[in-house]
Amino acid sequence: MKNKKNGIIDNLALAVAAACGPLGVKIEHVQLTPTGVVVPSLGVSVSAELVNNKRVWSATETFAVASLDGDDERMQVRTLFQEPLDKQWQLARRLALLAATRKIDAAIDEAIS
Repeated sequence: MKNKKNGIIDNLALAVAAACGPLGVKIEHVQLTPTGVVVPSLGVSVSAELVNNKRVWSATETFAVASLDGDDERMQVRTLFQEPLDKQWQLARRLALLAATRKIDAAIDEAIS
């Protein structure tokens, strides 16, 4: 995983794997991209972006939206949150909390259905 050119991205991947580890996300599940990481099991991508002249990590999710007639779907991207570029551990913590919340909600939904 170590890529000397992108040390900040490697650090982000390690932070995400550490924070999400208790939820079953291993370092092998965190995929590096040129500008960030993707965690397919969480359905989340994180990339470095420039927002209002500040470098931030932007966490996004992509999901399908069905058309009203039901014939096709279109993909939508939603920004979940952003953190300063030097706060990769804070971002990783927020990702872990988001994943845990989703797992808890899914368990409650299953229990009451």
